[in-house]
Amino acid sequence: MDIFLEAIAWEQKLLVSVRDEGIGIAPEHVDAIFQRTYRVHPADLASGNGLGLPIAREIAKRHGGSIRVESGPGEGSRFVLTLPAFKR
Repeated sequence: MDIFLEAIAWEQKLLVSVRDEGIGIAPEHVDAIFQRTYRVHPADLASGNGLGLPIAREIAKRHGGSIRVESGPGEGSRFVLTLPAFKR
């Protein structure tokens, strides 16, 4: 499966986008995937412990940013990390 990365500076923010062309995420799971230990698939169908996205969201929050997902079944997923751009 291909994964696409994009980073742009926009309106004093840094946007980092990670997109795939996978199976996507059903609407009823989109908000829940950022909860600790939440898993869309049972442990016997997928690896991981359900902590990656909650940790990413907390890191973004502590840096004044956010993370969101755009996805749907059969559409793949796009995660967008937004952080404030700091001046040098």
